[in-house]
Amino acid sequence: MLFNKTMDYLVVGVYRLASGKKTEQCVMHNTTKREAKTQMFNYLINNKLGNQEGSFRDILSISVHKE
Repeated sequence: MLFNKTMDYLVVGVYRLASGKKTEQCVMHNTTKREAKTQMFNYLINNKLGNQEGSFRDILSISVHKE
């Protein structure tokens, strides 16, 4: 199955703060597409939005592309 295939992905997360839109991107190696998206979601919630009193509603998009 294509969804369970591990590869390298470029993951881009866009979120909103009071100061405007922010973007985080990283390359995740040897992971599935679903895992990469989940890890970016958790990273944004725990490290970026949690410190600024944001919530999951402030995440505008998370995109995953083959590296």
